Amino acid sequence: MLRRSDPDNVPLTDILILAGGDLKIDTPVHRITWQKHHLNFTPTVFNMLLYLARHPGRVFTRTS
Repeated sequence: MLRRSDPDNVPLTDILILAGGDLKIDTPVHRITWQKHHLNFTPTVFNMLLYLARHPGRVFTRTS
């Protein structure tokens, strides 16, 4: 899918900063930092955390 997308439309950086700066999610390099400590997650867990961070305040169930 990424190969089919236009590279000019892909943002160069996409860093989410949450929890007053304690949590940083750097999507291009798949790096998560919590209180200046790098955390290692599997790609699936990384994507789940990213999805939850991009949808704050929403409640999810197994079917949603």
